[in-house]
Amino acid sequence: MVAFDERRVTRLKPRTSGRVLSLAVQPGDPVKAGQTLATLDASGVLDARNGLAAAQASLGEAQATEKVAETNLKRGSDLVKLGGVASSSPSTGEK
Repeated sequence: MVAFDERRVTRLKPRTSGRVLSLAVQPGDPVKAGQTLATLDASGVLDARNGLAAAQASLGEAQATEKVAETNLKRGSDLVKLGGVASSSPSTGEK
């Protein structure tokens, strides 16, 4: 009787989904740890990485805008303290 020895078979679970482009080994071939078994087309991962890069760029722009706003607020506060600008309450608009 010819059958698989279940003790010598491993189920593979790729880290990402994708379409198999090529197989480097065939069933029954001996393999070593770290050896490439197959090549996947994981274009969804590439799209996700591009989305992450765009989000990180937007975050960088937002952080730069925040720093400029903080600098402008500090300058305005310093001018008010020195009497160079009339003071007003931001919530009520009173002087």
